[in-house]
Amino acid sequence: MKVPIDLQCVWSDIQAIKKSYLLIHIITNYVVVESTANGLLAIGASLIIAHALDVVNIASSLVLNIGTLSPFWIQGMMVALKAADSKSTPIILDPVGAGATSYRTKTAHSILDPGTVEVIRGNPSGIASLAITDTQALASGDKFLMPKAISSMKERLLSITTVFNSQSIRSL
Repeated sequence: MKVPIDLQCVWSDIQAIKKSYLLIHIITNYVVVESTANGLLAIGASLIIAHALDVVNIASSLVLNIGTLSPFWIQGMMVALKAADSKSTPIILDPVGAGATSYRTKTAHSILDPGTVEVIRGNPSGIASLAITDTQALASGDKFLMPKAISSMKERLLSITTVFNSQSIRSL
């Protein structure tokens, strides 16, 4: 469903974030680490970007971004995932590049498979690639395949969110 951006709602959400004092634990990639931190700080969020198990114990949410992948990063994400799940901490996954390579797709599935991720955020093709096995068909731009694939993912999650342009956010 396409939702137009309502600036009054955005401002109300920012005020709620500032009052909440919730700590977001983020494991993200080198490309977006600074913009992620600055964006969240700008709206008043508290965050820690770290590969540290003790951070999971004090965090109110966990965000995993698979943009930078190595065995060390994946191991850190899996440890954080298990710890967050044991505390019923909300987990958000950004499956950067899922569908582009089998390594990325397998990593995203290993994070999703335990069933603990509540929200996926990302671009439509990356999200859809997690629901289908024929990534070549997805890459072809089949406009009918992507909504069907994303819809099948929604059955497993609390929310799927993607930004299509600066004027709309789509929650699927």
